[in-house]
Amino acid sequence: MPSISIICKEIKQLLNKLNDIASKDKALERIHRDNNYNKFFSILLSAYEDVDSFTKRLEKEIEALNKIEHVLQRRNRNRDSYIISKKGQKLRQTSSELTQNIEADFKALYIFLKIFFDKYIQLLCFIKPVRNLRHYSITQFTKSLKEIPDSDNFVNGFKRLCTQELDKIDRYLTFYRDKFIVHSTLNQNFTVWFINDMRGNVKFSHVNVDKKDEINSLSPFELLVASKNFIELSTNHFVDNWTLIKKQLL
Repeated sequence: MPSISIICKEIKQLLNKLNDIASKDKALERIHRDNNYNKFFSILLSAYEDVDSFTKRLEKEIEALNKIEHVLQRRNRNRDSYIISKKGQKLRQTSSELTQNIEADFKALYIFLKIFFDKYIQLLCFIKPVRNLRHYSITQFTKSLKEIPDSDNFVNGFKRLCTQELDKIDRYLTFYRDKFIVHSTLNQNFTVWFINDMRGNVKFSHVNVDKKDEINSLSPFELLVASKNFIELSTNHFVDNWTLIKKQLL
């Protein structure tokens, strides 16, 4: 399984793939007027760098935590006096601190991924504007994409290719972020558990104490893979149909 930092790097490569064709094609004078395209792409890259920073930090923290937990589990199985020694207690304290850092950085990853996707959607719609297609946030974009009638071949192809992956992003990223991170204080009836499978995956599990319902977050790996899948489909659709975009906009 590739690391989350590698998945994040692959997302950057896809952004550069789109930029390579859009930034060099000066025939689309509208997007390059007043250096607007470069401004949009710079804002997007800044949002990406935030995601990349938290991804790399999470990866290091998860790796360090799992090393400590493996040591503690092995010692505990052997009923080793090491567990109650000063060194053992220090390891437990470090484990607790790392867990707190992972929880905070994982929540931050959700928040900054949402910002990144909002900027990504705004760039796509700046390059290829579509009437009645709202684009100030990925949630607006997802809903309005389903509502607009069939139009040109480019938009129809985008809807066919990307709607399913957009739904995943909206469900996995936006819904969870809004309900359990940004507005977590409104969900006092949920008990939150931090889950670590010791194989590089961590998750939050929210259990409704009244209804016994359970809602889990994705792991960082699952979240980034879902993100990459949508970016790959949408970027490739733009690149593969660049001639069609130019013909419609010139």
